[in-house]
Amino acid sequence: MEELHVAVVMPAYNEEAIGDFVREVCDEVVPRVRRLSVVVVDDASRTPVQRALAPRPDCSMAVLRHEANQGHGPSVLDAYRAGLATGADVVVHADGDGQVDPVSLLEMADVASAHRIAVGQRTGRKDPWFRRILTCLAGHCLAGRGRLADSNSPVRAFRADALHQVMAHLPARAVVPHLLMNIVLADLGAVVRIVNIQDRPRRGETAVGTTWRPRRLRLLPPAGLTAFAARAVLEVLGFRLRGVARGAGPDVRLAA
Repeated sequence: MEELHVAVVMPAYNEEAIGDFVREVCDEVVPRVRRLSVVVVDDASRTPVQRALAPRPDCSMAVLRHEANQGHGPSVLDAYRAGLATGADVVVHADGDGQVDPVSLLEMADVASAHRIAVGQRTGRKDPWFRRILTCLAGHCLAGRGRLADSNSPVRAFRADALHQVMAHLPARAVVPHLLMNIVLADLGAVVRIVNIQDRPRRGETAVGTTWRPRRLRLLPPAGLTAFAARAVLEVLGFRLRGVARGAGPDVRLAA
């Protein structure tokens, strides 16, 4: 690991504890790698993320801010692109809510360095019932082609060459890029290494996140999440029907 330049990239939208999470990542990762770059994509948060980050001499930090909210999917893709732009050997993605232990990010980077692609399988999750149902539906939409036990996991690591290949096949502003990634990886014959990671409680005062504008009656799914789910299903099904990466020649196969 000491010879690697690692980029840890994350989207963030109104994450109250983003500064604490980034500090944890730097504290844990910096001693174990040659260089660490942290990139945060601030999706028009009410309080700019830049204000929460304390500069450090041992860690390169960059914030890409959207002046208008773009949504989680486009923010994820911008984070990956910005990670590649750092020239890192390995790009590791996690959401900015702090639900993954930075030690797991190190493990993901190590696995990706050796095997090109690693996907985190989250355990111990305590999501509301509607989030669990949506996760299940996401898996069924893939129906074997790119389906993983944790199909929409945001915890992923790629060697730079593999990530460049995957990104070339994704829509520029995808709604659910990680689900579409699964399809691309399957079509390109990629060998995906699964890493079990323990899910932590979300950081910050808002236990269920702010993206979906949760209502006071938390037994019901937020309207924003319901509308997003409908868009996601249509995007995944349309992407599968187009067969974007199918029939790729052996020169672009991702099999290890």
